Amino acid sequence: MTSDAVLALAAVAALGISVLSPTLLRPWLESMGVVDVASARSSHVGTVVRGLGIACAAAFVLVFALVLALSPSVREQPLAWAVLVSGTVCGGLGWAEDLWGVGVGPRFLVQVLLGVGVTAWMADAAGVSPWFAAVGAVGVPALVNAVNFMDGVNGISGLYGLVAGGWFALLGAESGLTWLTVGGLVVAAAYVGFLPWNFGWFRWPASFMGDAGSYLLGGALAAMAFGAFFAGVHVESVVAPFLVYLADTGFTLARRILEGKPWTQPHREHVYQRLTDVGMSHVGSALTVVGCTALACWFGSLGAAAGDQPVNPAAFATVLLVLVYLSLPWALGRFAGRKGSAS
Repeated sequence: MTSDAVLALAAVAALGISVLSPTLLRPWLESMGVVDVASARSSHVGTVVRGLGIACAAAFVLVFALVLALSPSVREQPLAWAVLVSGTVCGGLGWAEDLWGVGVGPRFLVQVLLGVGVTAWMADAAGVSPWFAAVGAVGVPALVNAVNFMDGVNGISGLYGLVAGGWFALLGAESGLTWLTVGGLVVAAAYVGFLPWNFGWFRWPASFMGDAGSYLLGGALAAMAFGAFFAGVHVESVVAPFLVYLADTGFTLARRILEGKPWTQPHREHVYQRLTDVGMSHVGSALTVVGCTALACWFGSLGAAAGDQPVNPAAFATVLLVLVYLSLPWALGRFAGRKGSAS
């Protein structure tokens, strides 16, 4: 089977599984009581089925495994197997949290061990320093949890999966890394297929992704990022899809710590959530986040192309982009307040 045929099959299969399987999974989740009841920290009202992101997780795992079985050129790449393992373990951990609940300590321990194991595996396969395993012990949990924390308004994870997955697919195509192209394409197709269920389109009841979907998304993207870096992709391009998510998460946690709030407890004080507090819709907030992410990816590609120039305008543009994003709730709140006082 040609590489183009494999890519086409992977995209169609991932999209089909993600769109169609919830028709069977949603009634089962309802019967299991896997639902979110609105609370003070919620961005929704009423009771909504959660955990339907298992459809995205199943689409990724099944389709990526199918590609490994059908394509010898992908199957022979250890980095591809590491991506599959990382996504599968994270998706399984999130699924366990959706169904039964898993303590913060055990969840973090699994993420750290996975980060060490996956990065050590990929570093060995790529012939780079095994000390990168220490970076993976921090980096993988940070990325997985950032994606999970940012899954709080309708459409954000589906659109982010489309943008981030599509970005890694492009990086793979530019670098000749077939496994990265396939992985990014499967992520993009699997997560865009969830959007009709998340938004309640076509008279389908609106549902939430839950931890199964967000954990797998973070785990798969984290492994692709480390693998791409080990394979020689510029670091600016590799980190670009995560900058907005990490900035939002880091800024919010630092803000809560400085204000003396318990930072380990659930809340709804992320920048993207505060955007809805000042009048922006869920779709508007999600599009703002993924739009900024897309711009960061573009700036990352410009920065990579600039090489080792002493002055890199793309880096300044990226920093400015992040600062603008973080200040949006304050700016929009001030504008809304002035508009209200004028009327």
